[in-house]
Amino acid sequence: MNVEGSGFFDRLEALIKSQTEDGKSVEQIATELGTPIVSIGVLDAGTTTTRIYGTAQQSTSAAPEQQSKTFDKDTLFQACSISKPITALAVIKLCQKGTLDLANNQPITMTLFPGQKYSYSGGGIQVIQLILETILRKPFHQIMHDLVLKPLGMTRSTYAFIPETEQNYAPAHLNSKLKAEPDFYHLPESAAAGLWTTPEDLLRAVHAVQRSLDSSDFLEAEWAEKMLTEVEDNGMALGWRAKKGTSVFGHSGDNFPGYVCYVAGYADFDPLGMKKDGESVIKLATPKGCGVAVMTSSALGWPLVARIFHAITYLKNWPVVS
Repeated sequence: MNVEGSGFFDRLEALIKSQTEDGKSVEQIATELGTPIVSIGVLDAGTTTTRIYGTAQQSTSAAPEQQSKTFDKDTLFQACSISKPITALAVIKLCQKGTLDLANNQPITMTLFPGQKYSYSGGGIQVIQLILETILRKPFHQIMHDLVLKPLGMTRSTYAFIPETEQNYAPAHLNSKLKAEPDFYHLPESAAAGLWTTPEDLLRAVHAVQRSLDSSDFLEAEWAEKMLTEVEDNGMALGWRAKKGTSVFGHSGDNFPGYVCYVAGYADFDPLGMKKDGESVIKLATPKGCGVAVMTSSALGWPLVARIFHAITYLKNWPVVS
């Protein structure tokens, strides 16, 4: 970690600890909020710094070599529904190439046509997985590796089941002191919820979207803009949450029994979006190449995620992330 990044996390820790009167550590505060392990990534002007806090409550049935677990920036977490926007990157890439077409004359369900109306649908994302596997004739985890993860350098990310030999992962917890049994569930719903990753890798994807909007990098700019165009007045775009008139895109996720995570980035994806103040029109300032990713290993992770996000945006003087 560079000196500037280390200094920022020292400031973040000081801010979090200042909210208590008894000098508790960040780990103690996180535990009281229900989360034993939290991994944080901060993207600022294209540079990512990370820090992880916490310890795992080990199972009494664990093998001796697993009784003591240490964590680092490469520790894997289940990304939960953040799997969806990363899947969307592959879909938009294939649309850009002409392999797929976003237009569809038949409904996925009997109630709505694709693109007609917002409906949060993990099942719909699974239909996308089936379509990709059918057209490309590869397992989904291989498709995502080839189309997205490898090109973006997301070396600690996979949509496959992690092997038994992989020990650097955060085990799921029901709360700060009760570890889930087993450590995690294998989720065959890969496109919707099966991504294993780190905050650093999630911010690689965020930065790729930011670069694409600016200069047609991973995606052509027009396709990146299309991906982040709000479908209707509900804050949801194609795979990502992105509301017109704002400069924040991202996604949240939680998988039972014990992962909660959030990622967000700043970008001018809605160049005409303005905030009206009386008769004047003010364009909100957008931090360049900036974002945040927080991943926790607890079903009770949301209070800690919210506190960390607000602390980071405060220290960086960035627009509030909601």
